[in-house]
Amino acid sequence: MILVVSLNPALDVTHHVAGVDWSGVNRPRRVATAPGGKGLNVARTLHALDSDVRVIGLAGGVTGEAVRAGLAAAGVPGSFAPVAGQTRRTFAVVDQCSHDTALFNEPGPAVTAGEYDGFLVLYENSLAGCDAVVLSGSLPPGLPPDSYAGLAARAAAAGVPVVLDAEGPALRHGAAGGPAIAKPNLAELAAAVGRPLAGLAAAAADYQRALAGTRVTEWGEA
Repeated sequence: MILVVSLNPALDVTHHVAGVDWSGVNRPRRVATAPGGKGLNVARTLHALDSDVRVIGLAGGVTGEAVRAGLAAAGVPGSFAPVAGQTRRTFAVVDQCSHDTALFNEPGPAVTAGEYDGFLVLYENSLAGCDAVVLSGSLPPGLPPDSYAGLAARAAAAGVPVVLDAEGPALRHGAAGGPAIAKPNLAELAAAVGRPLAGLAAAAADYQRALAGTRVTEWGEA
């Protein structure tokens, strides 16, 4: 079983508009909602490929309930430790005339130490019987940038390999936890090393030198 951790899930809301008026009133032709965020997208893809997958994470409020319901409707097993704040929303506005899409991503609810402790209990209990753990997506406000490092270290202690899919400080700190694979894209690698990179080979070499002992792969552009 593959365990996917989503600490900052989202409810994706997509508005389809026939020609966006950025200074006026817009009436979408269609509005779609679905559970979102990197981790949930990974879990849905694994489920579609008939993999045995389970999602765990943090969720709160009516948007958190909508995320739970959306995963259940998609047939993806999931368990979420509760938080007092509302799970974030991400908004996409699709202009059907220009074919442009604008994205508006909320930061997520602030997570307290006590709420994260509740998640850690769920995480420790979920490691038993796992073949791999995927740590994917952004961290919500309130969690330190080394949160993924701690989760990776706990999984390693249980003999479970970790795939880390993150960016920025969460990637840099998370790699110190000893994941089997770190999966940044080229833009995330460039941000991690602090300068533009000409290509995949240079990116991987630079990042491996910076984070010795961590295997780095690149699965496509951002």
